[in-house]
Amino acid sequence: MLIVIVILVQAFFYHACDNSKKPDKSTVLVNESDVDDGGKAFMKAASLSGIMEVELAKIAQQNAASPTVKEFAEMMISDHTRIFNELKKLATDKHILLPIELEQEQIAQLTKLKELNGTEFDRGYMRLMVRSHEQAVKDFEAGARNRDPQVNKLASDKLETLKEHLSESKSIFNKIIVSQ
Repeated sequence: MLIVIVILVQAFFYHACDNSKKPDKSTVLVNESDVDDGGKAFMKAASLSGIMEVELAKIAQQNAASPTVKEFAEMMISDHTRIFNELKKLATDKHILLPIELEQEQIAQLTKLKELNGTEFDRGYMRLMVRSHEQAVKDFEAGARNRDPQVNKLASDKLETLKEHLSESKSIFNKIIVSQ
């Protein structure tokens, strides 16, 4: 009986010390993030918003009648591409997967907007720009309050740019409405 107990104890210790069955910590860490759910939600929303802004602006460059709307679209592509790239780098550093495709509702908005041309397009596009930037400002304000200092900094740093986009989009939209 003593021999059976010794064998069981040895087997227990052998199994406990066998490191080949333990997960590689580096693999586990790749799938974890210290960013809270609010930070992750902000980053997802900011990613989707940025992709949408760029896609809408590409359509605007083709379908807009107003040179002012086309210039605004050019600024959207430049600024939102830069913001998205910074967001993507932060997400990579924080081990967060960002969406890379638009959601169905956004695809529907793009499809609807593609059907418009001229001043009708300008009105629809700028209306979307006002709404989307109102939401983006809210999202980035929430991100600026996040407990993660890097998420907070990115959101805070970009907030002024988005507020300028909102102000400019409202101004252009109001000029389009008045001129028609």
